[in-house]
Amino acid sequence: MNQEKLKSLRIISMIIAILGLALIVYMIWVEGELGALLASSIDSEAVYV
Repeated sequence: MNQEKLKSLRIISMIIAILGLALIVYMIWVEGELGALLASSIDSEAVYV
C-alpha cells in the first residue's frame, strides 16, 4: 500500500515537472514570437484610444 502511494506520488511529481517545463518553454516562445505582435497590437490600440 505504501509502495503504491510512493509510486503515484512520483508519477504526479513527474507530470507536474513536465507541465512546468512546458509552461516555461511556452512562455519563452510567447515572449520571443508573439511578444512583438502583442506589443504592436497594444500600440495600435493605444493609437485608436
